Amino acid sequence: MAIWDFRPLLCLSALHILTPIVDCVHISHLSSPSVVLGGEELTIDCDFDYQKEEQDQLDLKWYFNSSPFPIYQWVPSMNKGPQVIGELFKEKLDLLYTAHNDTFKKHRALHILNPDHRFSGTYMCKVSSFVDEDFQQKDILVIAPPRRVLLYPDIASRDDTLLNVTCVVDGIYPAPTVALSWTVNSTTHPLLELETVVRVGATGLLEVYTSALVERGAVEPEGALGCEVTIPKTDFYLREELELFEYPKLLSRYTSAAREEHPHLTLNLLLLLLACLTHM
Repeated sequence: MAIWDFRPLLCLSALHILTPIVDCVHISHLSSPSVVLGGEELTIDCDFDYQKEEQDQLDLKWYFNSSPFPIYQWVPSMNKGPQVIGELFKEKLDLLYTAHNDTFKKHRALHILNPDHRFSGTYMCKVSSFVDEDFQQKDILVIAPPRRVLLYPDIASRDDTLLNVTCVVDGIYPAPTVALSWTVNSTTHPLLELETVVRVGATGLLEVYTSALVERGAVEPEGALGCEVTIPKTDFYLREELELFEYPKLLSRYTSAAREEHPHLTLNLLLLLLACLTHM
C-alpha cells in the first residue's frame, strides 16, 4: 500500500472547497535602505508570518551574494540565539538586536554595525518550516566616500597655451561620474573630451583620474576650475573648486586644503596618472 505525505497540503488547503485557506510561513516584507553611507548602521528586516503549529519548526537564514552557505542562522525553538556563519560578518553583526517583541520573530533582522563597501551586494532572507518555505532578496549599495579629492592644473607640455586640468578622486566606491569645468564671470563652462583612468586598490576602493585640456587665456587670472563627483543612482555629490591666481606660478587654494596637507601624495598621484596614460 502506498504511503502518502500530506504535510504540504497544509499550505494548499484552498484546494479543499470546504476547508478555509491556511497561510503557512511566508515573508510579508523585506525592508532596508537601498543605499547607505559607509560607517552608518544598516538594518535589513525580514518580516514574516507563520502558523502557530509551525512555531517549533521555524528556521531563518540569511545569504549574501548568491553563496550557497548562509551568513546567519536563527532557530527560535532552540533558545540559543542567532549564529553568525560568514567570516566577513563575524565582527559586524549585532546579535542582541531585537526587531520584534514576538519570541519567534525577534531576531529576524540583520543589524550590521559600521559596514563598508565590502558589504555591498545581494542579501537574501529564507524562512522555512517542515511544510513550507519562502525567500526574498534585496540589493544594497554601501558607499565609500572619497578619502580626498585633488584638483590641479599643469601647463600642457605639447602646447603652452593650454592647461591640462586633472582631478584625482582617491578611495571611493563604487565608480563615480567625474565632471570638470571652468568658471569665469559667473559663467560655468564644462570641459569636454575628458580622459579617465580607474585603478582598483588592494581593498577594492577605487582611484579615479580624470583630465582635460582648457585654454589658459580662458581661465586666467580670475577663473576657477571645478571638479564635481557624483555616484550614479544615488544622492552623493561633492564639488572641489580651485581658483587660479599669481599666474604663471599655478599656485592654488583648495577648498579642502588637500594639496597643502599631502604635497608628496599629490606628486605621487600625478606620477601614477602619467604612467597610466603613457601605457594606454
